Amino acid sequence: ALGDLDDRVRWIATQLDLTAILWNLDTFDWAANVQAGVTEQTVDDHYQEYIKMGTNGTFANSGNIVLSHEINAMTMNFFMKHYPAIKKAYTHVMDVATCMNITQPYAENAVVFPTFDQAVGTSSNSSSSGTIPGAAKASTTGSSAASGSVTFNGPLFIAALFGLLALV
Repeated sequence: ALGDLDDRVRWIATQLDLTAILWNLDTFDWAANVQAGVTEQTVDDHYQEYIKMGTNGTFANSGNIVLSHEINAMTMNFFMKHYPAIKKAYTHVMDVATCMNITQPYAENAVVFPTFDQAVGTSSNSSSSGTIPGAAKASTTGSSAASGSVTFNGPLFIAALFGLLALV
């Protein structure tokens, strides 16, 4: 697993009722053209390697969490460029909250995520309405946007909010 997590960080997270999420693959998209030796091609190569892992059996018995960033247009463009191939290579591509059945990942209760079963359609509560996993349902009571009604761009939201979680 990747990420900087020690007992001090775990304790602080516990006190704030937060959950630390570690990832096992990193695109290093943030470092392209910033960190020595990391070019746009380097990042594209990382994505291609992770896409290949989705088809060659690397994750036949487990999933993976891929870290990507929404820092700027370049980092988002990396994800959007590879998203069609990612969807082909993996059975389930979704945000971390949905994968881990964290239906209310924020202190505010306005945004509600589906469970994994709901997102993949294995629950009797699932629907085929085309709802993006992780998207909040708009209020039908005429409430203002401040009440939690949010508009999402599906693939962009998935990458930008949590990173990429891909399960085989």
